[in-house]
Amino acid sequence: MTVKLIHIGHSFYQRSGNAMSSLYTEDGYGYDWGFVQRDLEDGKRVEIRPASPIELIHYERLLEEWTSHRHWGRNSRGER
Repeated sequence: MTVKLIHIGHSFYQRSGNAMSSLYTEDGYGYDWGFVQRDLEDGKRVEIRPASPIELIHYERLLEEWTSHRHWGRNSRGER
């Protein structure tokens, strides 16, 4: 099994007050570095790529929304 992740950068984690991850699945769910370690220990292949410019714009908008409205606990599509 291959886990495919997008790295949006550590600054999102810092600027969100630790509410946003720096890693996301391709379908928009936050992912923890501890999960990456667990996956590797379980023999899974982990692929991490940098976010595209379009994806970064999307996550910047989410950061603005989340920090202004405190929508913590939602994935990157706004779902709980």
